Amino acid sequence: MSIGYNEGMIRLTDEQWDRIRDRFPEEHIADDRPGRKPIPTRRVLEAALWILNTGAQWRMLPQSYPNYKTVHRRFQTWCRNETLRNVLTDVANELRDSGGPASSRHYGGPVVLRLGSGLALSSAP
Repeated sequence: MSIGYNEGMIRLTDEQWDRIRDRFPEEHIADDRPGRKPIPTRRVLEAALWILNTGAQWRMLPQSYPNYKTVHRRFQTWCRNETLRNVLTDVANELRDSGGPASSRHYGGPVVLRLGSGLALSSAP
């Protein structure tokens, strides 16, 4: 599963997004609820992935992404309730099982993904 990286921007394909979208609690909010609509989860996740990929500070998030405060707040929530850990673990396991880049035939050790805030994911091949 490779993530699109176009002109410095990270974009998930529709297929990638469809595989993980149901894991995010914000995706289960009714469209007809009163009040302001939340920023689409897909855009927030792409922004968080940009931060993780570049190592940039949150306030350096390009303006083409949602506000960095919104992205950071949701990222922290996803880390606290382990949403992000579960999604990334499932993706790593799927890659391993499908013989993708995380497969043991490409790399002899466990799959380890390290993210900000001390989140580390590990999956033995």
